[in-house]
Amino acid sequence: MDLLAFLATVPLFADMSADERARLARWFSRRVVVAGEVVLWEGRPHQSLFVVMEGRIVVSKRIRGETEAVLAHLDPGAHFGEIDLIDSQSASASVTAETPVTLLELDQDRLREILASDERLFSAFAWALLRDLTSKLRRTNERLQETIVWGLDATASDPSEFR
Repeated sequence: MDLLAFLATVPLFADMSADERARLARWFSRRVVVAGEVVLWEGRPHQSLFVVMEGRIVVSKRIRGETEAVLAHLDPGAHFGEIDLIDSQSASASVTAETPVTLLELDQDRLREILASDERLFSAFAWALLRDLTSKLRRTNERLQETIVWGLDATASDPSEFR
């Protein structure tokens, strides 16, 4: 698959110009993962952004003990690891290849190299990440509100008691 054509289909890079995507493409490395292989382990530090180029990924989180909940299935064009790329903390969920997968990877060292060598590209990339994270935060806030309302309704509490 042609990398530049693929990057044009990735929602994270949709607002970048073709020139910016072409300059960004050289910073990614490809990684092939077999089905069942864990790409990120929850609780372990990792510092890379991944974009699914081919295959399917499953994102899961430990809930209690050995019990895990599937949070998402990611198909080509989806990305993960952006929080770890930014804050260098442990992964908040485990990510496993559901099928054979080809990933594009951009690690923190390469991101720093972009900053040092192409500030405009770094700015465009950072802006894309900020928009993406803001969108995810808004969706999380909406889900949290729905969960709280559901909990109040389920317990037959008067919501006005909590205002």
